[in-house]
Amino acid sequence: MQSEHVKVKILLQEKKYEEAFSILEPLFPQNSSDPELYFMLGEYFMAVEDISNAVRSFKKASQLNWNDPEYYLALATAYEAFNEPASAMEAYLKVIALDERSELAMQRLTNLTRHTYIMEG
Repeated sequence: MQSEHVKVKILLQEKKYEEAFSILEPLFPQNSSDPELYFMLGEYFMAVEDISNAVRSFKKASQLNWNDPEYYLALATAYEAFNEPASAMEAYLKVIALDERSELAMQRLTNLTRHTYIMEG
């Protein structure tokens, strides 16, 4: 199983998305509780610009492993791409709660807060 994770990560980095998906898809029936599979599936969906499914995948990954800030960071990014700033801010706050040194989450949260304030103000 670990070797499939590595293969998929490499294929995603090489932008071989369909090949990565062809490895991921058959893994789900036996491993539906593996948060890393959902995370990689979310990365695939982000890469092919299927943001709705990316959000679902990252959300599932973060539900299965609620203490991994990387999953919430990916979820927040997907929410931003899906134009859901309130949900993105909530996910960034979870990242910061899990990893108070996450400069990226703090920066994105600040930017979203400013943007939301400007849009409302």
